[in-house]
Amino acid sequence: MRRALVISLVAAAITFAVFWPARENGLVKWDDDVYFGHATLQQRISAASVTWAFTTVVPFYYHPLTWLSHLLDYQLWRDDFRGPHIVNVVIHSLNAGLATVLIWLLTGLSSWQERNRLIAAGVTGLIFGIHPLQAESVCWLAERKNLLCGFFALGTVIAYLNYVRNRAWYAAVLILFLLALLSKPMAVPLPVVLLLLDWQPLQRVRRDNLRQLILEKLPLFIMSLACGILTIIGQWHWGAVKDVASFNLAARVLVACRGLFFYFWKLVWPTWFSAYYPLFPEGMDMRLMNPEFLLPLGFLALVTLVALLSLKRFPLLLACWAIYILLLLPTSGLVQVGAQGVADRFAYLAVLAPIGLIACGGALVFERGRFAIRVVLTSGLLVIAAILARQTSRIIPVWRDEETLWRHVLQYYPTASLPHFHIALALVDQRRLAEALPHAEYASQEIPDNALARSTTGLLYLKAGRYAEARRELLAAVTIDPNLWAARYNLACAETGLGNLAKAVKLLQEVLTAQPQYRDFLRRDPALKSLRNDPSSALALQHWLAAP
Repeated sequence: MRRALVISLVAAAITFAVFWPARENGLVKWDDDVYFGHATLQQRISAASVTWAFTTVVPFYYHPLTWLSHLLDYQLWRDDFRGPHIVNVVIHSLNAGLATVLIWLLTGLSSWQERNRLIAAGVTGLIFGIHPLQAESVCWLAERKNLLCGFFALGTVIAYLNYVRNRAWYAAVLILFLLALLSKPMAVPLPVVLLLLDWQPLQRVRRDNLRQLILEKLPLFIMSLACGILTIIGQWHWGAVKDVASFNLAARVLVACRGLFFYFWKLVWPTWFSAYYPLFPEGMDMRLMNPEFLLPLGFLALVTLVALLSLKRFPLLLACWAIYILLLLPTSGLVQVGAQGVADRFAYLAVLAPIGLIACGGALVFERGRFAIRVVLTSGLLVIAAILARQTSRIIPVWRDEETLWRHVLQYYPTASLPHFHIALALVDQRRLAEALPHAEYASQEIPDNALARSTTGLLYLKAGRYAEARRELLAAVTIDPNLWAARYNLACAETGLGNLAKAVKLLQEVLTAQPQYRDFLRRDPALKSLRNDPSSALALQHWLAAP
């Protein structure tokens, strides 16, 4: 075991070194701002903030441990995002070490020599740690939840393997699984994964004890069910779940099959990584005969057939394939959440099954092969590790800030509306308004029901003095979302620019009644100068214009 721990530390150290440059990245306004915005509002860890974390399912879903981790980040580093990024790198590095230990324990169930176990475990931990598929989970601060859940999920499986030999570990299994669920619902399928491990490689399943094996995991299933219900409630209230009418069951199945193929393809051919893969790229034909869906279906059928045909001689293949599918199932698209078709982060734990299987196969070949074969395998591993590290190092700077992230996405999806919208927001923050306008216009045209896109475009028109166009966009924004007070305020500015002072006054009265903090803007905003100089308008707003 001592050598296994050394190998796990090596895998963790290499992973840490590969991802160390991520510390220079900043915050991206794609969920990062939501997490750190709430941390800023809570200010400090207190009874009230802990209560909030454990009683809210919105935004996103129920994951109180993740909220508390971001709140702790804020206590330690405030607006210095190097600290939170280093924490992400550390957690992922520990996960690479845990993956190594996990494979070491699993291979110990066979008659393998120690050297082969070390090779299989070390290769698994190394590839799991440095693969570019993991870069999104590490470099995106909002995916702290993925890393935390992965840490406790791996700990749960390791504790379970120890429980099989020593029943005193049962409490550790329950606690670690609960912590995984409190970090992210990604761990929901884990009780079924443990049942599959009971079958292979633990070989605990017999005809007369299946009920007993299920009953011993009953607390885990109950926790999974509760977490699943809370997740659906949170996602539904957050507005992230697509209804069946807009995305039917047949389309969901096709998307899910495509995803299962996508992650395996990215695992073996690590190129073309994007932070966003549209659910429906432009011109996509949602039919079975479309090669985008037909090829994945053929791949899934082939792997499943091979696994079934080799069931007697090599049952571990079917077990690994089932575990891979199970871990991807919650984010497969059968219950569609968000506008993405797939996402690199969804495969964070799932890829461990095929990586471990391939590594174990390679170790067996290494054991039985001649010297030349061993040289080829060793050289191949070094080349693959170098390629993966290089690919990962190229992805890390993509997450540096909002603009670098979405410009990278546009390289692959130049007609997607979401990247244009986020680039517009990033350029507005940098006061590069003229550059932002074309991106905002495109987003408004492509997603006319998005209030924030219409509001951003309206603001840019307003700053450019194009008041009629600003009014059109801002009016659309407040119609879609009546509580978008910034858009309503900017609409008042546009009406002022057009000389419609009475309309502007009415709008400002509505804004200031609901949001008194806009009083300071009213007093000094150059766009409202003519309104302030108009006696009747000033009289109507005298309560808010008066000095405090």
